[in-house]
Amino acid sequence: NSWSLGNIDQARNYFRRALQHYESFAEVSPERLADGYNALGAMMWLGSQLDSAQYFYEKTIETIAILPSDTANKAFRTAITLANMALIMQSQLQTAKAIEILERALVHYGYTIRNTDDAALRRRAETFRLRAMSNLASFYNSMGNYRLAAEMAQFVFEKYRETLQESDPEIYKALIRVGESQMSLRNYRKSNEIFRESLEMMDVSGGENTYWKAVALSNLAETEAELGNL
Repeated sequence: NSWSLGNIDQARNYFRRALQHYESFAEVSPERLADGYNALGAMMWLGSQLDSAQYFYEKTIETIAILPSDTANKAFRTAITLANMALIMQSQLQTAKAIEILERALVHYGYTIRNTDDAALRRRAETFRLRAMSNLASFYNSMGNYRLAAEMAQFVFEKYRETLQESDPEIYKALIRVGESQMSLRNYRKSNEIFRESLEMMDVSGGENTYWKAVALSNLAETEAELGNL
């Protein structure tokens, strides 16, 4: 399809036309309409049209809200959309608003985990919740709430280490975020050790990790400077 082939403009036009058809139907399914709004939100985001992306994600939330029952699946869909909205807000430097929205997403992920009988949905909600918590830790850090950010980053890392395969890249990514939170607390020796450990993890896990290796090395260099090891 156009999306998978990288033709974002064409894919956006197709989604717009599909959504216009859905909106013209008197008995359109709210699920289908929500999917259409969500897809257009994603398209706008990919095209860096952030205000439009925000609009369509808000329409997604409104449409999900009118679904007939208060189900775990409804909560999960709401959480995903809210998490995307939070990232858009953060990219526009509206960090306080991003935190507020992401905290709402975590409430919905929690509801899903507690109330679903679908094991696959619960696992997805748990995974997405940890990802949202990792982003929230980053948001807290940028707002100067360093201790809370460090606690949350550590929690996410430990959960990933408990639940994922040892070679999973999410583990060393989470560890780098722990190191960054320790840097913000000016614990340079500890963060230095953490960045060294993350680099060792990358060597073991293999795969494409150029970006994260650059992040770890840059942070490691900064800690070495702070420790006077020039």
